[in-house]
Amino acid sequence: MPFEINRCAMPESDESLLAVYGDDATISRIGLFTLVHLDSPSPETVVQRTSEFDPLEFFFVDDCELCRASLDQGGLFVFACDHPDYAGVHAATPVPAAELLRALDRLDVASEDLVLALEPIASAELLERTIEDVRQLHDRFVESMWAPESPSLPEVFEKQYANAIATLSAVREAHESLAAHVADVTVPLDRVAAIWRSL
Repeated sequence: MPFEINRCAMPESDESLLAVYGDDATISRIGLFTLVHLDSPSPETVVQRTSEFDPLEFFFVDDCELCRASLDQGGLFVFACDHPDYAGVHAATPVPAAELLRALDRLDVASEDLVLALEPIASAELLERTIEDVRQLHDRFVESMWAPESPSLPEVFEKQYANAIATLSAVREAHESLAAHVADVTVPLDRVAAIWRSL
């Protein structure tokens, strides 16, 4: 699943995009939309993604002004994956935007795995807290990236991060058997935090 970013805030030329996402990124375009592929796809995959891309799949929500604006103005979509060999591709030339996307992708997958493992054994209260503070964190971070610049954004981020860390500690304390799942969430969460704070 691609991660989407408002095109208005992003550079448009291939050179500018490669400066942000790394020289190994592949760029394709369809109408007003730009697709950035970070997962080293084959030429056939790039052609398939581009030919099958339908902005209505992402931006068709009734009474959504942002969706209408995105359809009118275009957008930028980044395809990232968590393939074990991929991390090494950009290791020599780390790019904050690409790293942030990969960390967010890993956070999304790991937090979902944690909730699935927690569901059959946790109290309703701990499960609800984990969903609220950890599972939904990915979406909150993405919403923050879409939000207008605000002096309160760093404070909001730090509060969300602190809540997630506290909840992960509570999960580990209550269910030691899930320590590996907690670690799988903590690593990308800390990476997201480090990149966010450096921006």
